[in-house]
Amino acid sequence: MTLMAAIQFIVYQLVWVICAFSDVWQIPWIGPLSALAYLYWVSHDLPIVWRAAAYMGLAGLICDTALMHLGFISFDTSMWPGWLSPAWMISLWACFAVPLVTSFGWLAGKPWLAVLIGGIGGPMAYAGGAELGALSLSDPSTPALVAIGIAWAIVTPVSIEWGQRLAKNTHEVQIVVA
Repeated sequence: MTLMAAIQFIVYQLVWVICAFSDVWQIPWIGPLSALAYLYWVSHDLPIVWRAAAYMGLAGLICDTALMHLGFISFDTSMWPGWLSPAWMISLWACFAVPLVTSFGWLAGKPWLAVLIGGIGGPMAYAGGAELGALSLSDPSTPALVAIGIAWAIVTPVSIEWGQRLAKNTHEVQIVVA
């Protein structure tokens, strides 16, 4: 892992915490704003990152809203319509676009490893968010974690392959630290 990738990872984790706490802190705009700042900061080639972020944000809106309507997760917020995944969660999905087109290249061509990472990492992230009070899992939580694991086991390899194709097709992905 390069120093740049390590810095990106650390900043991404910071954005994750800010997004997750934005509703808990009752400052709903701070999560999406931090996500926008992160997306702007990490890429010199804004069109590719913004396009990838838009697609991932839409994927997150669909996936998490489906998980909500199936009763696996809920977001206890009064700041966002209860029938949609909240803006801070969509922002997290959008930020996930950055490693897809930059640092996840090593997972391209290794779909089973991506399935494993997504299938384990996704539920861990949602369980962490639940512990922080950012979301709630169904009770008992096992079916929710299994559903989230299945969703991320599909999303991760598909989005990594897509992100790498997008990066190769543009030939202009460049990450800057300023």
